[in-house]
Amino acid sequence: MSNKEIEVTLPNRYTVELYEHEGDIFLGLINPKRYCISDTKLQYSEIKQIRNITALKFFEFIEPYYALIKAKDYEEAVKKYIEVVAGEEDEFDELLEECKLVPELYAIVKFSQAVDEDGKLSDVEKIVEFLESDEPEVLLIDGCLL
Repeated sequence: MSNKEIEVTLPNRYTVELYEHEGDIFLGLINPKRYCISDTKLQYSEIKQIRNITALKFFEFIEPYYALIKAKDYEEAVKKYIEVVAGEEDEFDELLEECKLVPELYAIVKFSQAVDEDGKLSDVEKIVEFLESDEPEVLLIDGCLL
């Protein structure tokens, strides 16, 4: 096995692993004693579906303050909004209603056109770094909060 991508231990202590080996992606089932009891080479369509499920998405908030956030789901986006932008935990449901999923291309264009506090566009390297990161991020925030 090489280049382990994802490992999830189930409640029964079995582990599901996604890994790359010789250019192919495999799904393995490992028992609690760490013996591989099953592995299957995944087809391209299955890999694409897994990436879509696990990929971070882009969420936009208009009120009470604008924000563009990269997160895995609505709940994570709202938590990040509360943590970085504004709001309290007791406002979670109201903020969840304000949270809108936006297309990736829309978010990339919006993020790439934003200017910093000095009125300068971000470097392409910085934009790519933010977009490729697997971490939830606040990409844009209402200027009145800076």
